Amino acid sequence: VSLKPDGSRRNNASNPDAELFAQVVGTVIHFKYGKLVRLRWFIDQEEFSESVAGDDATKALVPTIGDKELIQHSHETYQFADRIHRKVPIVAFSPSRLGLPVIDDMTYYTRTTLSVKWALEPHTITIASTHNDSICSRDCNLNNLVDVNEELIMRFCELCQCWFHKQCLVVSPATVPTLEELKATRPPQPEDEAEADYLYNSGQITFSGHDFTIWMSLLHRPIQRGYSEYPWLLSFERLLDAVRRHDRAWGCPSDVQDFVTQHLSMAPSLVHLTDKYRAIVQAPYPDIYYYCPDCDSAI
Repeated sequence: VSLKPDGSRRNNASNPDAELFAQVVGTVIHFKYGKLVRLRWFIDQEEFSESVAGDDATKALVPTIGDKELIQHSHETYQFADRIHRKVPIVAFSPSRLGLPVIDDMTYYTRTTLSVKWALEPHTITIASTHNDSICSRDCNLNNLVDVNEELIMRFCELCQCWFHKQCLVVSPATVPTLEELKATRPPQPEDEAEADYLYNSGQITFSGHDFTIWMSLLHRPIQRGYSEYPWLLSFERLLDAVRRHDRAWGCPSDVQDFVTQHLSMAPSLVHLTDKYRAIVQAPYPDIYYYCPDCDSAI
């Protein structure tokens, strides 16, 4: 939720146009004050500046915070329920795991692995916790950090279950990504669109050649976070992970468009733009793959 500043949390009541962001973690009925809400606060990029960073590690983190990123604050307070201004959809994700929904440049988001706290020195903050150790390789060129203000393009290795910065990878000559082994019970699949159409028209399979071509295109897409055409964390990682898991077990579904729609995983504020982002993920994509630094898979 967002609240208008009133001076109860910080010295910012003089800015009536500002919004403060918090997560409602509980409610209580007070015999004197009525309904109160228990809030866990967030701070945004504007508040999280080097001037309030209490140590070098916190200062180093400041430039990596995105325009719409909210950082969890360990501070909690109680506030009057009627002070809540509006509900705000905030996407939470771990930078080291698959799970980021499709977002746009107006979506507020937060990292579940990062939080800050008040420092001993007045009006300063320090990192309370951060768990990015599994980001990239031991030879990472970017200190194993996620920096959304740089060209954030990362590749995910399905076998190692790890994200790697593109800047830390070497191009592979592979023409398809390395996928996990198929299940023994998976039905046989056609070789190409023509065979798929023949089998479909003869009633032997439930998907057309056109569906099969789209499915194979999605199956061969690398799981990537960030796109050069879109300067934010745009990612189709949930969808592509679902495509790979489904293909291992059952192969191409009977209705690929319906499968994409069901697994696209849009942020709550973008559901009405599902057709737009479905077209983006199904558009032709350059087949450039990289070696995984840990297992040499094509990613």
